[in-house]
Amino acid sequence: CVLNEGGGGGRKALNEAAYIAWGVRMNANGGIWVTSAGNNNANACNYAPAFTAEAVSVGAYDVYTQAASFSNYGECVDVWGPGVFVWSATPGDGYGPSSGTSMSSPNVAAIVVKLLKKQSDRNLPYIKNYLNDNARMVNSNG
Repeated sequence: CVLNEGGGGGRKALNEAAYIAWGVRMNANGGIWVTSAGNNNANACNYAPAFTAEAVSVGAYDVYTQAASFSNYGECVDVWGPGVFVWSATPGDGYGPSSGTSMSSPNVAAIVVKLLKKQSDRNLPYIKNYLNDNARMVNSNG
């Protein structure tokens, strides 16, 4: 099972334990949690749920493989995905371009699904290592 989640706002003492516990439960049951790093051009470690090591946190890069101007960054970002001018469904049954780390995380989640389809017992450390070993280098603020 792969869960892709957009984001939850600022990191607070009230949400830290809940996000960590959620990730631990996901991983213990064979699931992988992929989440966006956030769109504040700030340290992702200060945002939920990007701060948790129990998820794959995804930053956004642009067409030049540079960190998107809005993307959060730092040691809590595990990997980067395309997040600028990504075509997606829009409200009102439309289809058009959108930007954000909530566009980049589904791309990475799809890669994780493919990895698990090949071998379903791959765990979070394996997934993170695979993504790091095979990802494009991104020049970020962090």
